[in-house]
Amino acid sequence: MSQQWPLPTDRSFRIRLTMLSDWHVGSGMGRPGNIDRLIARDADDLPFVPAKTLCGIWRDACERLCRGLDEGRVGPWSKLVDHLFGSQPALGQNDPSGRHANPAEAPLRSAVQIRAARIPSPLREQLAHPDLRPMRQVLTFVKPGVEIDRRSGAAKTDCLRFEEMGRKGTILEAECRLSVDDSVRELASALLIASAKLVERLGGKRRRGSGRCRLEILDANTEAAVQWLRDNEQAPAWSLGAQSDTMSDPLSFAQQDDRWICVPLVLRLQGPLAVSYRTTGNVVETLDFVPGSYLLPHVTRTLSGLGLPNVRSALHAGDVCVLPAYPEVDGERGQPVPLALFAPKGLQEPLQSENRERVVNRLLQAEPADGTQLKQMREGYISTRPSQLYKPPITVRTHNTVDDQPQRPTSDVGGVYSYEAIAPSDQGKPVVLRSELRVRKSLADRLEANWWERLSGEVSLGRSKKDDYGAVRLQAGSPSEWKSEAGNNGSSLFVWLVSDTLIRNGRLRPEPTAASVGRELSRLLGVTLSLRTSDDGRLNELVRIRRLDTWHVGWGLPRPSLVALQAGSCMVFQVEGMIDPAKLAQLEAGGIGERTAEGFGQVRFNHPLITTPLTGEADAAKRLDHDSRETKTAAIELNDPAFTFARLIEKECWKQEIRRACLALAGDASTREKLLGWVAKGEQGQPPMSQLGGLRGQLSMLRSKTNTDQVIAWIDHLAGNSRRKDKWPSIPKVKTFIESESRIWETIKTDGWPTLTADARTELRRELWALAVRTFFDACIRAHKRELEPEQKEAAHGA
Repeated sequence: MSQQWPLPTDRSFRIRLTMLSDWHVGSGMGRPGNIDRLIARDADDLPFVPAKTLCGIWRDACERLCRGLDEGRVGPWSKLVDHLFGSQPALGQNDPSGRHANPAEAPLRSAVQIRAARIPSPLREQLAHPDLRPMRQVLTFVKPGVEIDRRSGAAKTDCLRFEEMGRKGTILEAECRLSVDDSVRELASALLIASAKLVERLGGKRRRGSGRCRLEILDANTEAAVQWLRDNEQAPAWSLGAQSDTMSDPLSFAQQDDRWICVPLVLRLQGPLAVSYRTTGNVVETLDFVPGSYLLPHVTRTLSGLGLPNVRSALHAGDVCVLPAYPEVDGERGQPVPLALFAPKGLQEPLQSENRERVVNRLLQAEPADGTQLKQMREGYISTRPSQLYKPPITVRTHNTVDDQPQRPTSDVGGVYSYEAIAPSDQGKPVVLRSELRVRKSLADRLEANWWERLSGEVSLGRSKKDDYGAVRLQAGSPSEWKSEAGNNGSSLFVWLVSDTLIRNGRLRPEPTAASVGRELSRLLGVTLSLRTSDDGRLNELVRIRRLDTWHVGWGLPRPSLVALQAGSCMVFQVEGMIDPAKLAQLEAGGIGERTAEGFGQVRFNHPLITTPLTGEADAAKRLDHDSRETKTAAIELNDPAFTFARLIEKECWKQEIRRACLALAGDASTREKLLGWVAKGEQGQPPMSQLGGLRGQLSMLRSKTNTDQVIAWIDHLAGNSRRKDKWPSIPKVKTFIESESRIWETIKTDGWPTLTADARTELRRELWALAVRTFFDACIRAHKRELEPEQKEAAHGA
């Protein structure tokens, strides 16, 4: 493959991280009573290097490179690092580039996106297979350590520790993307390629021998990058490219009775997805769905690229809206569970067929007369034919920001913090979210044929999307015309909010109440709505409030909080007048309240889930299985870059399997007698321990099948010595294990042992033959001695 110069900006490129020593990138957690520091593992339970670690190490290398180009000072080259990796507003007055000495200076966004470094395919698919758990276990090992007393030079009491370490030879690969203007493309490429060569170590204890590594950009032309730096002694100016004024678009509105076109959007998570909800201490909590505002920039860029004029004004007018991405439930886009539903406290799986009749709809039913204590179903998502209450899995990852001076995390630059995120998999199956793009038909007709296909692709969403979080594969489906399912319920109007809703009162103050919803609907529908009043134990409104702490990505600062009616809120209104069904359909499609383009204000009227009790059998809706992992993958070939690492894993796994098999065989006296003829009876046994010690000494020099002559000569000499021969029950049985290459493998039975590479079974048997023989005899000798010890102790006490 030809070498790349400069690096591409229209597609991603890959980097490879090769570990040259044992390494440790910790998760910040331990296993009580076992391991003090665990290594970071991904969703497939495989060791990996988080993107934040990789980005920090690469940035340090780039800073050293630019400091050298500036002849040891902070000059114009050093200031280019902020343009490439993003500025650091947290440093404030201590920012070496001086950019953030003025807090009014806007932060710079990173021009390079770096994902986590993981074990590459197809080795990754092999190791993730459920049957290869032994292989995953040998990817790491436990290393003991102690703290040394500075005064005495001895180990401190109670300071023994155990750390999980990754193995030398580990190969990891990551995907990166460069987003710069063409005028600085060569500059950015030269800095990235050259600085990658300066990365020498990463992770914990990297100054004490651990974490030595080599970072390389695959297929990059290093010579061209170095030559470019030689030819450009002065630092070029960094151009940000042309900035479009999106607010200068003239206003344009569609007709209010214009129909809606709906495009389903399927989001498959490629990694954890952090959606900021609120910050508690040093933990950034996440929502369990993706608001439409996160998808809106991608949709806006795509529609603008298709030539649709006045996209911004269409958004402001509510003629384009992107719904929140909710988890998929029973093969369809889930909806937040109505807060009107209550279940007996402690009831597990309330929506299963045998429990559905015990679920109470408090808009329709009073509390049970038998005094059963009910609990509101406040969290989770259901389908239109509910058979389960689904809650997406949430994972927590701990990170830290390292201060340049002490090279430790400090509170001055961020310290230690944790991110909650939506996990990419749930019990081995990928997590799928579903959203929907709604466009007025008059706008959709202006677009080219099959325009929705342009929405598909890789997108980055949420917080910290330039590194560890937010990698999503988006797939757009075929569009269809919106059809309302609003029914007629006489003089009552049942309202179910299926997304957070922002409502203001007449004084323009946020008012998240059912009464404010009634006033807004009265204005939009042209009727008079009032909250139902009932005296038979039924509830008329079930409303919860959600505070949303939003974030300004460009400035890295919090925005004013939003106070919204939480999705799932339900209420019932009495209607005075005649409601036009067409207006209900328009409100269901476009939403009510503010910021409907971002998916706020989605509502359902007279939906069967809240107008009828949940009784009877659940519909047999099958949950789609999106697990595309193959049950069997091809073996790693010799020309694969990960072949050496895969063979290392195999070898370590087989070593452990050999130990287990030999210990199991040696532990049974009858098996030892059958295989070797050894009998552990009497004070000395046959053969005695003195003879077995000689055998162990000879076997210690056995390193391969080619140097068995010395051991065989020793055994032949033993057989020719009549005094020693009588002490061995069966010398030929012992000799067979040394002469025959297949005898040891037939004994310990390797047929079911896992492998990763092509021809692994043959090669591993050849490489590990001597180890297997030594381990087998060593285990048998130890077991033989243990069985003799009770009789020897009894004889000694008797004497």
